[in-house]
Amino acid sequence: MTYLEWHDAHTNNGWFTPEQVDRWAESDWVIRECGWVIKETDKFIIFATAWKPPDEWTEEQFCSLHRIPKTWIRIRKLLSPL
Repeated sequence: MTYLEWHDAHTNNGWFTPEQVDRWAESDWVIRECGWVIKETDKFIIFATAWKPPDEWTEEQFCSLHRIPKTWIRIRKLLSPL
């Protein structure tokens, strides 16, 4: 289990004045979540916020996947097991 904080990309489809664009561009979306690192490369991690272990009926599965560029990550902490 890992705690992550990362700067996220964001989009807005509305119409803006130049001053509004400047204010919007300065906004910073920081996401904070706990989950599992499923895969890691030198450029990104695959992070899941839900995990179902395998059982007699189904194989291991992950849900709520994020592909996060490593340059976006602010804080990464390995959490102690319960």
